[in-house]
Amino acid sequence: MTGLSVLLIDIAAAGVELAMHPGHPDRLRHQPAALAPDLAARLLANKPSILRLLMDGYSPSGTETAYIFAERLGIAEDSRIPVHPGSAAWLGAVGQAMNTTCINTSTAVECAA
Repeated sequence: MTGLSVLLIDIAAAGVELAMHPGHPDRLRHQPAALAPDLAARLLANKPSILRLLMDGYSPSGTETAYIFAERLGIAEDSRIPVHPGSAAWLGAVGQAMNTTCINTSTAVECAA
């Protein structure tokens, strides 16, 4: 697992939604406004990669990665959970898909362990 994929999964598990700030594209907005200190610190440390994901989207290119991403989003859609980019379900699906391999992503993100 990479630090970013684990963070995305943890953010999703906490029910946090992320978005780019409309007036400041170099800033993140999150809902709920208050985050656990460790989660907030990890979010800040990975802010450039997360902003790239939110700006460029995520499109898996490997078969296994694409399957995991689609499966996770499908489960959320079937449960009527929002799956728009930045939603908790979308962040979790991206994190789990990235967890299969960091090479099979179309978005250039930091893949440090």
